[in-house]
Amino acid sequence: MTNKAAPSPQLLGAINGYAQVISCLAGVIGPGGFTSLFALSVDRNILGGNLIWVAVTGVAVLGTINGFLIEDRDGGEGKIRV
Repeated sequence: MTNKAAPSPQLLGAINGYAQVISCLAGVIGPGGFTSLFALSVDRNILGGNLIWVAVTGVAVLGTINGFLIEDRDGGEGKIRV
């Protein structure tokens, strides 16, 4: 998906770098954020402590929609044309 998002081969390295940064930030912020959300939902009895599943499902749905919105720039060949 990351390779297909590149508008040109010259920008592929920069886009891969940004993708790595975002992935690392999600790995750092995600566990603590979702753990806090779970604790809050249990403490305040929001959806019986199950608010975390609504949030995780929402993130999964948004990621799936985002994946389907990526344009196929190379005609499905799996290679970037130069």
